[in-house]
Amino acid sequence: MRKIVLASHGGLADGMLNSVRMIYGTCVNKMLVSEHLLQGEDVNILYEKYKTEITENPDINYILVTDIKGGSINTCLLRLLVFPNVELISGMNMGLILQLVMEEGDGAFTEEQSLRIIEEARQGIEYHNDLPEPDMPNADF
Repeated sequence: MRKIVLASHGGLADGMLNSVRMIYGTCVNKMLVSEHLLQGEDVNILYEKYKTEITENPDINYILVTDIKGGSINTCLLRLLVFPNVELISGMNMGLILQLVMEEGDGAFTEEQSLRIIEEARQGIEYHNDLPEPDMPNADF
């Protein structure tokens, strides 16, 4: 079984989970959860929660997705990589989460799978500064 944990500062992870539910419905509830840290909360509580859960569930493959590389949540959860059934990806975005949810299988990702998923999510990030051509569909001028 695979469990994807979205972890962020504030409500980003909760919003991502809600957006995925809009697309896939509640069928993602078994594999996808969100965690957040509010101002003044101790990030170590999140670490201890998942350290206990991971220890008690060695058959579950955990994919931890954090909002930002080098942030307090990311840095704290990196310590969970001592467990062989844990992967961590930073830089949460909707494309990345959708790729993780859609990936076939329920076991751990291979390194190749993880790198491909991350690259596909990166390809979804573009800079758009040109106005659409007036004859383009849905171009409101």
